[in-house]
This record gives sequence, structure tokens and C-alpha cells, in this order.
Amino acid sequence: MIVYSIIPVRAQRNMIFDSQIKTLRIVGGETGPGLPILSLGSDEQLTISFDEMSHNYKRYEYRIQHLDYAFKPEPDLMENDFVNSDADYILIENYRESRNTVVNYTHYSFSFPNKHIQPLIAGNYALSIYANDGAGEHQEVARVYFAIVTPQVNIGTSVSTNTDIDWNASHQQVGLKVNLNSLIVRDATEEIKTFVLQNGRWDNAVLCPKPSYINGQQLIWDHARDLIFPAGNEYRAFEMLSSRYPGMGIEKMQYFAPFYHATLFTDYPNKNYLYVQDTNGKSVIRNDDNTAAETESEYILTHFSLAIPAIEDAQIYLQGDWTYDQFLPDYELTYNASTQLYECAVLLKTGYYSYQYLMVPNNTTKGQTGPIEGNFFQTDNAYTTLVYYKRTGDRYWQLVGTNQYRFKTIR
Repeated sequence: MIVYSIIPVRAQRNMIFDSQIKTLRIVGGETGPGLPILSLGSDEQLTISFDEMSHNYKRYEYRIQHLDYAFKPEPDLMENDFVNSDADYILIENYRESRNTVVNYTHYSFSFPNKHIQPLIAGNYALSIYANDGAGEHQEVARVYFAIVTPQVNIGTSVSTNTDIDWNASHQQVGLKVNLNSLIVRDATEEIKTFVLQNGRWDNAVLCPKPSYINGQQLIWDHARDLIFPAGNEYRAFEMLSSRYPGMGIEKMQYFAPFYHATLFTDYPNKNYLYVQDTNGKSVIRNDDNTAAETESEYILTHFSLAIPAIEDAQIYLQGDWTYDQFLPDYELTYNASTQLYECAVLLKTGYYSYQYLMVPNNTTKGQTGPIEGNFFQTDNAYTTLVYYKRTGDRYWQLVGTNQYRFKTIR
């Protein structure tokens, strides 16, 4: 009998360690929710970018680290086992100062892999960005995560609203078929790890339990209760393309030094399913001229408000790809007794933002959609499957298969 770990998994997402760093982004490759992915040996590239909130040039450099399936450093690998690099730290050469903005910033960007650095093996990676003080001291200011895949397995995904706990109500149940093809797997408990993510969220990601069936080289999860997800609702959205006028979802735009302020219309808990096309938490940096978005988009202090009674045993957070899939103080709403609203203000670059509100009960790490957004079986959700493999005797975990599945109901 095969025994699998049944535990919630939280991998790391993009992280910022310096308050002067904003709008950290990694795009490109297979841009499915949850983890940017490149194929080993392909011509695909990722673009990593961020803003430093001044016009003072700083020397930033980066390096990468191979990680296991749980996003922990591989203890048995030396650096030259997983990367071909010109130097220990690679300089970020491309930077541009903002133009025609009230808030000054410098935009840094680079592509990966490039002529200076190339990954050698598949698996998860962290790319750390450091500030070099000129005296040889390196201070980590930000970190992004990505993966390299060598496709060796085939993954079939299905999603049903007829789940083991309700029927066309508030949940969706994922079914999986993983064909191992020619992989040599003697002990699937130790050698295969499979994850399922909903809309790129790691707080409710599932490390798959024991398969329902094993048919030769095929692992099958059918009616697995651990793969039942609350269905949630379609994401909310707003758009601010200029500091001169309010955009979609914005009640007013004002200037109070040193920032422009955008006040969104007050949000309310959803009592019904939202029949809207959404992007599942995605964001896009842009402006009304649709040119030079990286350096001519304004930073605006964006005010959110949510009309619900005060809650004593839980916290309320904004969630989208722009919150870095983490429950951080910057994205936590606090209750204002005078307005009787939960409120939060976030400094954001102009663009389109998709978001939802998650409730996180005390002493837990998993966000709940039900109390504010509601859970409705019709919700369009994106499910990402990641399959990792480490044969007995190997020194590292490699990513051997990925699958993106978008569940949509017929309307």
C-alpha cells in the first residue's frame, strides 16, 4: 500500500525585504498561475523587474538557488551542479528613471536565462536580488521563485461540481491521472510528489494524498476528498490608468501631498454568484497612453474599504498576484470604528488589478473565501498541477510535469 503525506503546503512566492522596492514582477515562460515555468534547454525567458523608489542609482545583483519540491535548498548540490554562471553575482545592467511622475522611482529589469547565467537542471528555483554597497557586502532586497521543467509525464485533469460533500453547491473536486511513462518509480511514496493549486494560491495548495488507484504506470486520483476546493467567486477588479480621472471601480481621485489618492467604491460581501469575466487575481501595469508603462506610470495610494461588522477571531486580507500570495501587513484590512468599515491603503502603480478578500482565522494560514466572497460551484477557477520526481539515490528533486486546467461552466 502506498502512503502519501496529507498536509497543506505553503511554498514561498515573490518576497520583498526592502520597503523601497515596489512592483516586483516575474513574467514569461509558461505563465500559468502559481509558478512561472520554463522548459530546460528552450529559448524561453523570464523577465524580472522592480522599482526602487528614488532617482538614486543602486547597484543590484542576483544569483539563483536550486530548491526541492517543498521549496527548501537541496543539501546535496553544489552551485556548479545546477547553474552555469559567469560570476557569483550577476549585475542588473538595465535601469531607467521614471518620467513625468509625481513619485520618483527607478525601474530595473533583466531577462533570465541570459548569456551570463543558465540553469543546468530541472526543479524549483529561487532568484535572489541583492544590493551591493560597493565594499563587497550584499544585502538581499527581494526574491522571486520559478521552476524549470523537463516534461516526462502526462497529466490529465478534470473538475466536477458533483463532489463527495455536496452537489452543484459550493465546492469543486479535482480528479487527476498522471501517466509516468518511462519513469522508473520503485517507491511512489518517496519518489513522486504531486501538487494542485487553485488560481495560483499556495495558502490552500494540496500535496496530493494516496492515489485512489495505481494502474501500472498510471496514478489516478478519483473522488479524493483532499482535492475538494471551496469554489469561491469571480474576482473583483478595478482599473486606474491615470491620476487625472477615476477609472473602473474607483469613486474618486484626489491629490494630497506627496501622493495621488484613489478611493475605490466600498465593497460588500457577495450574497450571489458574480456573472463576470475575471482574471483570477492577475494584474497588468499600464497607463492611459499605453506607452512606457514601466517608467511613465504613476504610483497612487489606493484606498480599499469593506462593509462588514468587526471580527474578533480572524483577519481580513486582500489577495491577488500583486499581494505576492502572502498575508502581509501591507495587505491587511483593519476595522475603523468611526466608519464601521474595514480599511486598507496600498501604494500601487497605475494599471488593472484583480483581487478578492480572504478571511484568515486566528492561528491558521489558509484563507477562506466563504465569509466575504461566497462559494459558488459555477465559479471559473484555474487549477495548476505540478509533478516532482526524485529517484532513490538521486541528489535533487526535478519537475517532470505541469498542467494548467481552466474550469468554466456553460453559460
